[in-house]
Amino acid sequence: MNLQTLDNSLQKGLRHLLVALMAAMALDVLWQIFTRFFVGDPSVWTEELARFILIWLGCLGAAFGVGEGFHLRMDYFLQKTRPAHRAQLERLIPAFVLLIALSVFVFGGTRLAYLAHELKQTSPALGIGMIWVYAVIPASGLIMVISCLQQMTSPHSHPETVTD
Repeated sequence: MNLQTLDNSLQKGLRHLLVALMAAMALDVLWQIFTRFFVGDPSVWTEELARFILIWLGCLGAAFGVGEGFHLRMDYFLQKTRPAHRAQLERLIPAFVLLIALSVFVFGGTRLAYLAHELKQTSPALGIGMIWVYAVIPASGLIMVISCLQQMTSPHSHPETVTD
């Protein structure tokens, strides 16, 4: 499997996962509203679940955005760059995003998840290990790395390539 095929498969899977997470969050919040206002006894776990889903949506949404080209692309610099140098800049921008994804998401997120595992942190309402909440950080970082590598090796595949 080549890098482009892997990236396309990841983006397709992310799209479906993000839709499912949004639906789960909507149902969770609706249940919270129902139990609070109609039953009079608010569910204790729904707020925490909504928070965890939001963390997953944010991280996986960022990874999806990198793959689809919705992240900060420094369009100002691309527009001001002569066409002869634009291809180099098109490879340089994903390299910067790759460095951020590796340092913050992959390494920092792995460290955070490992620490939560070592400390045996659990969430108060749901009682799940916090490693499952934090695991999305390095996972989304790895997806960003794959997308950046794909963009660096084939810059014209980027959906928002600036033209004159």
